[in-house]
Amino acid sequence: EKKKKTKDGAIFLKETIMKNKKGSTKNQSFPLALWVDDAASRIKSFEYIIIGGGTAAGYAAREFANQKIQNDRVAIISMESTPPYERSELISHVLAKSTPVTDIYTCRFAEESTQQDQEWYTQNGIKLILKTKIVDIDTEKMIVHDSFGVPYKALKSIIIATGCSPVQLPITNIIQSYEENNTYISKEKSKKPYRNLFFLRGIEDAQKLLEKLHDTHKNFGTCLIVGGGFIGLECASVVTEKGWQVTLVSKGNNFIESIFSGELSNIFENYMISKGVNILKGQGCDTLLSDCGSIVGCRLKNGQRVLSDITILAVGSLPRTELFRRKIALHSDEKNSRILVDHNFRTSCKGIYAVGDVASRPFNSYGSSQLEHAENARLGASYIVKHLLKEHGHQFLVENDQSNFSQTEKDNTSFDVQQNQFHFHPHIKSHVFDLNWNFFGDGSGNFIKMFGNIETKLIVLWIWQGILQGSLIVNGEENDFPVLHETTKLQVPVPLKPLKELSTADDVILMLRKCLNK
Repeated sequence: EKKKKTKDGAIFLKETIMKNKKGSTKNQSFPLALWVDDAASRIKSFEYIIIGGGTAAGYAAREFANQKIQNDRVAIISMESTPPYERSELISHVLAKSTPVTDIYTCRFAEESTQQDQEWYTQNGIKLILKTKIVDIDTEKMIVHDSFGVPYKALKSIIIATGCSPVQLPITNIIQSYEENNTYISKEKSKKPYRNLFFLRGIEDAQKLLEKLHDTHKNFGTCLIVGGGFIGLECASVVTEKGWQVTLVSKGNNFIESIFSGELSNIFENYMISKGVNILKGQGCDTLLSDCGSIVGCRLKNGQRVLSDITILAVGSLPRTELFRRKIALHSDEKNSRILVDHNFRTSCKGIYAVGDVASRPFNSYGSSQLEHAENARLGASYIVKHLLKEHGHQFLVENDQSNFSQTEKDNTSFDVQQNQFHFHPHIKSHVFDLNWNFFGDGSGNFIKMFGNIETKLIVLWIWQGILQGSLIVNGEENDFPVLHETTKLQVPVPLKPLKELSTADDVILMLRKCLNK
């Protein structure tokens, strides 16, 4: 049976007839019944509803389970076809190591790691509603509707964890792009999936790209990566190591412009060129080029065409807030604006919370209002559950328990539900070919200098008015990380004159240890 909703809210039930008059099989559908949609009789009620099925949803579910909020009192409504997984692992594990999705289910970063598969949700009494899109929300009645018109009511709270969607670029037919004077007849964003175009924002997309990269029916081909951020650099590394010829197009002159300075970016650029990556900087992509339903490359702002067998688009993301506009306060009226929340992740609507990439929240240490960070989503989701349960008079099994998290996440975060305090200290990790780099804190201070070199160990510091704001280390050792973490978290004063006289990364670590002891 299949459901089909009409414009007036009525529902058709359809069945399929498998035999025609000649006895052969044939699909044929016709309406069996028609009735008026009675929302009141079909409404599904839960105490807590989580909209979205990403990392934050999985960690929120884990906290609900730890506090024994079971028996279908919690529902996760997700457009995904699988249970919540660690989205940050798509490149480093699924693409690089061919890891199956079952191995990156949340919460693999918990200290007592448990893979939360479908059976786990069933055993813990959490309703997992997959392949379902929420299309409407009534913030006063706390009711949401899916694309089939089915209503769901939250009796206590709603947690919005819808995350982000990848930014798309205009697509132009390649024949049209060769018109006189290099002008384009038409530009329009894709409304259908094009072949050989990937975004790496979901498990299905990552699996299709992996299958393409491992296609043994053809020789290794060319790959175009548009975007010079985290995803672009990591993809360039992985795809190159799989034998493909990679061209990386970056709109800006620096990679990862929110962190990297020009000097540091140049070091990474030269390193990637030495590994065989072709890099085109300072030229944004004007339009992608299509031919017979496939993306075959792009045209740059300067008119240059770059053709490829596959294209990975990594030019940023937009928060999924279209459902909430004019219903819940956003940070601004801009298209990329996130849901405005307070220190406890509460939105402007009573009983509704938002967490992860979709939320814009003040951070005590740095004053920034948004942070796309996997650990922020994990820890924030757990904090929300503790906070709202406290508001509803729940008796905690373990007060201020952080057993969900790894030691690194415990170090990066402090929260006290009873005092309504949540503090997150950013720690970003990335891997490019043989280079492992870790960034701590905030890069808004003045870039001082680089210490050491990329072949052995490199450290970069950001200092504002004598206070250490951020630090980056390349090829660091495990005992280096706690020092950089603590000095940036505590924002310790650093003597500039003696610091600038240092040359090696180990010298910097030694000085920062002394600053901590003071």
